[in-house]
Amino acid sequence: YRVFTLLVVNFLWVLFRSPDIASGITFIGRMLGAGASGAADPVFFARILREYGIFMAAAILFCLPVRAFIPGFNTGDQKTDSKRGKGISMISEIVYTVLLLLSFIWAVSFLILGAHNPFLYFNF
Repeated sequence: YRVFTLLVVNFLWVLFRSPDIASGITFIGRMLGAGASGAADPVFFARILREYGIFMAAAILFCLPVRAFIPGFNTGDQKTDSKRGKGISMISEIVYTVLLLLSFIWAVSFLILGAHNPFLYFNF
């Protein structure tokens, strides 16, 4: 239900923001690949990778449980030396928290850069 709701809301936003129904339907058709090569176009794909490649790599990296596969960062691997295991665990938690904070600041900076959005209901 969540995926269905997300798709319906996104397509209805397109119709809501379009100047008329015909351009909204044309835009939805372009979103689905009608009349254009879309993401299959090599120029488009190269541009997306060049501009957003680091964001995609970071998103993939942070979506995976990478810490569990790094030797020494999992507290279960430190059975012989509990002080060392606790220290590494604490350092990994601090690094993880700092990375999340930096990612949040980075995302907010992009929101601030794109802050000039006209009021949505101004046209009504």
